[in-house]
Amino acid sequence: MAGYRGQQGRKPKASTIAESQRDQPESHIDRLPPAPDYLADREKAEWDRVGQQLLEAGLIGRLDVTALATYCVAWGRWTDALENIKKHGVLVKSPQGFPMQSPLLAIANKAQEQMVKVMGELGLTPAARTRIPKREHAPPRAEGKPQRAVVDPRAAYLNLVK
Repeated sequence: MAGYRGQQGRKPKASTIAESQRDQPESHIDRLPPAPDYLADREKAEWDRVGQQLLEAGLIGRLDVTALATYCVAWGRWTDALENIKKHGVLVKSPQGFPMQSPLLAIANKAQEQMVKVMGELGLTPAARTRIPKREHAPPRAEGKPQRAVVDPRAAYLNLVK
């Protein structure tokens, strides 16, 4: 099996990484930063929608905003391709005049693959949510560091998506 960052073994689950980052004040964010300028308007709306849910569930930190932006770009590409497929259909004429599959299908499928991959990393799929560990108790408090309220992120996220 391929290693993770040059190491042997499985790649850590996103939830394990998120759990370890939750206790590091430098990765914690209190509010969702504005969407990057390079996102289109509808991608920025998705940034706000999904980002706010992740923030309220405690599943996003400063290091995760690039992954969220990647998801939003793939989501935008996917929705654009689907809208164009709806307008023009799944079959188009080839230069020789024969019917062929629309290139938009390949674009939609690739964007969907990218989206699903990032969704798993961010905890946005049902399977990914089952891997988010429940926090039974607060971690030991380090001296001089403020302690945040302990929230069960899985329960909070599941309440948001109901």
